[in-house]
Amino acid sequence: MIGFVLYDYDETIPGWSMSRFMIGKQFQGKGYGKQAAMAFLAYFKARHQVDRIYISVSLENMVARKMYASIGFTEIKEVEYTFSGKRFREMQMVKEL
Repeated sequence: MIGFVLYDYDETIPGWSMSRFMIGKQFQGKGYGKQAAMAFLAYFKARHQVDRIYISVSLENMVARKMYASIGFTEIKEVEYTFSGKRFREMQMVKEL
């Protein structure tokens, strides 16, 4: 397996969200992530017929933020939360479909 996408409807946004998008470390930097994201977005739009989808990316993950921007996601706002005692800081992004 090269990677996977997990998506759901997030009531806190409210809207559809790619809650997880993972590419195995050995496959990163080869264009698979961009190809997979674009294929997923085409599938998602055809299946759900909605106007937009959200994703949150670690503030420090500039490679991912750049890749998402290259396929049409725009940055909305910084989000901060705590889970299991650990603090997370992310950039919320959206793509109009």
